[in-house]
Amino acid sequence: MNYTTEKFKMNILKVVLITGCSVLFPIIFVALFGTLPQYWGYTLSPVYMSSIMAIGPLLNFPVIVYFTRKYRIVGIFEMKVPTIQVVLLLFLLSIALFVLIPPILHPVEFLKELLKGKINVKCCVCCVFFGKVFIAPVTEEIIFRGMIYSILKRTYSRRFSLLFSSLLFTLVHVDFTSGSFLLFIYAVLFCWIYDKT
Repeated sequence: MNYTTEKFKMNILKVVLITGCSVLFPIIFVALFGTLPQYWGYTLSPVYMSSIMAIGPLLNFPVIVYFTRKYRIVGIFEMKVPTIQVVLLLFLLSIALFVLIPPILHPVEFLKELLKGKINVKCCVCCVFFGKVFIAPVTEEIIFRGMIYSILKRTYSRRFSLLFSSLLFTLVHVDFTSGSFLLFIYAVLFCWIYDKT
């Protein structure tokens, strides 16, 4: 095997390792502090479980720091501070998505819950909202666009790097529905925007 082929294989292995760690660490955290206590017979409050789910993605920050240093990935922490208009727009968009996605994805279940009067806003919704809107997207952007795309772009073409990192992003979030293709399109779009900015 020549040097170039070996370098290609090593970069793919790096990307798979980063993806695996970014998925496994939060899952292990949720299993240790959420699933196992319930398995052992402890009753956990919905607020506690929502907090665990919101905090889980924070475990990606050690993954980010470790692999950034190990593979000498530059440019990740050189982000520009967004304007207040951009922050407000993203915040309003995330609230709209958080409110609109459940009825669109599961309309029958949503209507049943609505008719039973079980849909209300609780503290746990705020925890989940914080995790899904702020923590998870930031860590995912850093991992999939900042790290994985950057590693792939060193060796492969922009097109391959964009498509492969988007495919990994989609596989991590796959739910085997038609929404997965849409998620892939979003991942390609986010990667393209990252590359252009």
